[in-house]
Amino acid sequence: MISALNLAYRVREARSWVKVRAIAILLLAALFLVLVSGHAVNWLGAELRLTLEVVALWKALQWPLAILLFFLSYALVYYFGPDLEHRRWHWITPGSMVGLFLWLAATVGL
Repeated sequence: MISALNLAYRVREARSWVKVRAIAILLLAALFLVLVSGHAVNWLGAELRLTLEVVALWKALQWPLAILLFFLSYALVYYFGPDLEHRRWHWITPGSMVGLFLWLAATVGL
């Protein structure tokens, strides 16, 4: 993904191998967080024996928080991925919107 973003921005990778791998791990962690957040909270709720009110609150906030985490992970990818000198933070990009709609369609489809 980092190589593809560097190619899209027409920049050469000048960061050290260690720094690129650290960024890759950060990006993977952000994407992993989006994928497992629902399962992790369900497990945590069962382990902590949360009340029905807390579970209901989580169910109400689950999708808005998942969408926020999704946009955060995309923003991190587009911010840290390419080796740019001047970076700009974008919470929402056209690519993240397409990714969000595909993710929601796949989730509803399953």
